Amino acid sequence: MRNAPALRSYAGDQMHPSSRLVLDLSDVEFFGSAGLIVFDELDTLARRRSSRWALVGGRPVHRLLRVLGDPVHAHASLESAIHALRVPA
Repeated sequence: MRNAPALRSYAGDQMHPSSRLVLDLSDVEFFGSAGLIVFDELDTLARRRSSRWALVGGRPVHRLLRVLGDPVHAHASLESAIHALRVPA
């Protein structure tokens, strides 16, 4: 919850028009619902900027996404996320 604004700011600053962004959160030990709001905002920003993004998450991230049934951009490895962004949308 405390880090969500910093994540939003950092990721948003990295998302330029037509860019591709991978967020590697594989070392995150706790991930709460505030992070999901950040993901939703990143989706909106990506659409506005014609950008794409993917997420590499560890167990806490994937657990929350699985509960919500929303693993849209989630990948188990950095390689998988990078590969997904290389494939044309």
